[in-house]
Amino acid sequence: MKKNPITDADFLLDTAAARELYHQYAARMPIVDYHNHLNPALIANNHRFESIAQLWLAGDHYKWRALRTLGVSEKYLSGEASDYEKFQIWCKNLPFLIGNPLYHWSHIELARYFDLHMPISEKTANEIYRIVSEKLQTEHYTTHGIFSRFNLRVCCTTDDPTDSLEYHAQTQQKRLPFLLLPSFRPDNALIYKNHQSFRQYMERLATAAASNIQNLDDVKSALAKRIDYFDAMGCRTADHGLLYLPTAPEETQLNSAEKIFQKMMSGKPVSQQEKDAYLYDLLLFLCEQYAQKGWVQQFHLGAKRNNNERAFQQLGADTGYDSIGAYAQVNALNDFLNTLDKKDALAKTIIYNLNPKESAAFAATCGNFHREGIKGFVQWGAPWWFLDQKHHIEEYFNILAHIGVMSVSIGMLTDSRSFMSLPRHEYYRRLLCRTLGRWIEEGLVANDMDTNGEIVCNICYYNVCRFFNFPVQP
Repeated sequence: MKKNPITDADFLLDTAAARELYHQYAARMPIVDYHNHLNPALIANNHRFESIAQLWLAGDHYKWRALRTLGVSEKYLSGEASDYEKFQIWCKNLPFLIGNPLYHWSHIELARYFDLHMPISEKTANEIYRIVSEKLQTEHYTTHGIFSRFNLRVCCTTDDPTDSLEYHAQTQQKRLPFLLLPSFRPDNALIYKNHQSFRQYMERLATAAASNIQNLDDVKSALAKRIDYFDAMGCRTADHGLLYLPTAPEETQLNSAEKIFQKMMSGKPVSQQEKDAYLYDLLLFLCEQYAQKGWVQQFHLGAKRNNNERAFQQLGADTGYDSIGAYAQVNALNDFLNTLDKKDALAKTIIYNLNPKESAAFAATCGNFHREGIKGFVQWGAPWWFLDQKHHIEEYFNILAHIGVMSVSIGMLTDSRSFMSLPRHEYYRRLLCRTLGRWIEEGLVANDMDTNGEIVCNICYYNVCRFFNFPVQP
């Protein structure tokens, strides 16, 4: 069978400098996955997957979205087809995803997890399924085995304020080679969708905080209690998935958040302007709490979610019907960070854009806010979602280096629900070394491999440990 270039040791490394930087420096670094959507119960229970379809395909809306575009029936995605049938359909269609990051990722994942370097296709599906089914029966492919295989040191899941964090507690009681830490994601308290879901959520929040919620101050008190609890469980970060950061309310609405909250709870009509005023007030309060705790705050901005109403009613959220939103972000973002900064309540911050038109503006925003003694106090986060692919990752490095300070970057994250996604760190690192290698070959960067290697190691591992105050291990 022909050699698969995608799984070659030097894939994407097109210069001698790139190969040296990757193999001697980047590839040796541990992984810190500081933002993902992995299921903490599967981690705590050291889950063993019954099939590669469950490990590789279940819940992966990136793959579902691509297969729908190819006309594949829903029964082979989220539907009733068997694991084997779903896997066959995926293998049959992958060759037609050339240029899509799924094409690269899938071949690299199969090689790194199962040491299979064959091209994935309808022709190889049966052999792959047979070999992988045997390997999945061994301890190397439990969730703990997977983390160990990739030298994962820290895993930060994404957790609602009402979550019990019982699985994090179970994991932390064991002597494991990795840390499982929660991340605080208060979107359900911040974003008003409808009266029924909002009121139900407030009831859950009140129960979790052992409190009674009658007004907005009660909401803030309950969230503060949950922040204390998350902090005691080792939480170091809060994350927010928002359309945009709202601008400061008009003078007439500055003190109206309580009235708006009561309208939400009672089911009275609420305008978008009122929703934004409520969001602004509560988010400002939360960000002040994060700064007091010394947390890192993350803002994932610009996703237009659940665009297909019919599909949302059938399948729910996070099933492949989200898009890049065309929202003006940067003015409100800078104003919001500035408001916190004036109060001396600005926490370390990571900002992620989904619309590539705003990449340069996001990179420039990071240079507006600093703290003495802290490198990269505000970070432009790694390319996210639709931008997490070769073209935009390379563009990211160029923009970051030209507008900001690339050497202080905190590297990659998976932002994934799949335990097969850890090679995204490898993909990012290969592209990092490819970019630096080209600069060295072109004479744009000095050929000082000790210094360049140190920068690569920092971006891949050490910077993120220092930024989040994670323990640094050689």
